[in-house]
Amino acid sequence: MRSYEHTHTADLSASLSCSAAVADRAPGQAAHGGHAFTPMDAERAGDIPASFRDMMRRLLERREFSAIVAVANDLLADHPDSLYLHFALGTAHSNLEQNRQCIRHCRRFLEIQAQPHERSFKRANLTGIQNNLALALKELGMLTGAGDAFRSLLQVAPNYVPALVNYGNLLNETARLEEARKHFARAIEIDPEDHLAYWNLHSTANDADTARAILEICLSKNPKNELA
Repeated sequence: MRSYEHTHTADLSASLSCSAAVADRAPGQAAHGGHAFTPMDAERAGDIPASFRDMMRRLLERREFSAIVAVANDLLADHPDSLYLHFALGTAHSNLEQNRQCIRHCRRFLEIQAQPHERSFKRANLTGIQNNLALALKELGMLTGAGDAFRSLLQVAPNYVPALVNYGNLLNETARLEEARKHFARAIEIDPEDHLAYWNLHSTANDADTARAILEICLSKNPKNELA
């Protein structure tokens, strides 16, 4: 994330994909997917044609986020309350670091009342959208709103690693190092193989030897980690 270049922390951006995807970020930063994409039933979801949903899913798998924005915006004029479109747009804008647009579509996704055939889709992707909303607020310097969003998310999903790490980064950014350290440590407790959590933890170390030891663990989890 750009706002963290000087502290070299790594935010975790949830991605709309069947598999964990790595979101493009500024040089020196990293992100990875936080949840699995659960599609709506193609026969029962009548708000947009199934062919367009399938096309957007293929674009997401190929990480063609600009194309997703173009296609989804065309459809949005006729389907302004489509959960699927606002989710796709919020996720694409997040990956493109277009934070104001990300905020708008993530908020609409959260506001729209899910129809019966959409409930499982919204429930499965709720944490990812809340995470991306909080990240976008943080990127724009709206730290109070971002903190509120992360805390709200962690109240309902206390073991959601992306939110633990991202809120830890916000705490680190505001010099609340002990609180940041606790969130990074909790993320590692939940997912001991998450190298980015170790990377972020090292930035809160009290001395160089401790930081070096944490970095060695980080590299043991992912020897190709370009940040370390």
